Amino acid sequence: GWNWLGWPSMTSQPIEAFHAALEDPSKINTIDERIKSQFSFTSYIPSYGWFGELNNFEPGLGYVVRLSQANRLINFGVDTNTRSGRRRQRKLEAVRFRAQPTRFVSSGDWQIARAAFEQSMCIVIVVV
Repeated sequence: GWNWLGWPSMTSQPIEAFHAALEDPSKINTIDERIKSQFSFTSYIPSYGWFGELNNFEPGLGYVVRLSQANRLINFGVDTNTRSGRRRQRKLEAVRFRAQPTRFVSSGDWQIARAAFEQSMCIVIVVV
């Protein structure tokens, strides 16, 4: 099934961070693995890796994840850099967030503000 997942970091990270944070990354091995945000998605392709528009986990966004086998996240979104044996920490006041522009999908005379809709769908098409 699908699992909700937040990004618990103040910095963006590539989608591969999910793979690296799993207890057993070898269980990611079918085309049924998928990560979806409200705006884009990515699918896992064996012998290739993650493929799709979703390239990074971003602060403040949520994701849904579908895996074909049970697994466990062990350090998702955790900054593992250390200095003098202590984990680096930043004060929340020191992190500046830029206002996010409204994201639109448009074609011709119409525009859709994607953030206005809670449901989304991903479609994968193979052209032969």
